[in-house]
Amino acid sequence: MESERELMLEDAHSISEGLWRIAHLGQDAADSLDVRIDEEDLDGLAEAVEVREALERLQAISSR
Repeated sequence: MESERELMLEDAHSISEGLWRIAHLGQDAADSLDVRIDEEDLDGLAEAVEVREALERLQAISSR
């Protein structure tokens, strides 16, 4: 049986991985939107859908 300290370290590692994944998703979304803004390739609805999908992915990660 693992010690309490080892379990706490595993939990901390799992939380850290989740936070990094959340940060990367946010950065990817921001980078994508920046490119589209620079190219003036915006139509509003597509951006709203992308934001909603990104938020859903973040929520799925945070609820694990």
